Amino acid sequence: MDTFKTYINTWSDIIGGSIAGLLITASVAAFLLAVTRFIFVRSKGGDGSSLKDARNQLGWSIVGLFVIFSIWGIIAFMQTVLPNGNKTTITAPSVSINNSNSSSNSPSNNSLVKKPNGSNCTQDSECISGSCSVSGSSNVKFCK
Repeated sequence: MDTFKTYINTWSDIIGGSIAGLLITASVAAFLLAVTRFIFVRSKGGDGSSLKDARNQLGWSIVGLFVIFSIWGIIAFMQTVLPNGNKTTITAPSVSINNSNSSSNSPSNNSLVKKPNGSNCTQDSECISGSCSVSGSSNVKFCK
């Protein structure tokens, strides 16, 4: 399972770091270009259509900056509010196997977890009660 966790963290770093950084850089560059173009057209006394185009480019670059930083803020907010939202707190699912050789406190029988009453079983040692028997007309055994 460490491989899956590493895979997810790697893609999260690529998308969250590299691609987001490129988008923010591109939007800031587009904004600065639009401001420069607007100032240049305005100072040269450009005609109405070129001034209108420069103003539209400036407006759309501001909208783009707003959208990108809003999404960035929403994601940062969700990472702090939602449980396990922060990737450093993700725990990969794991299976714990009690091995009798690993410590002196491990159970002496080979079963991993004792089953409660009413659970399917195949032998007495699987049940908490220590009793596994056939119930009813079926040949299925249950813990009693």
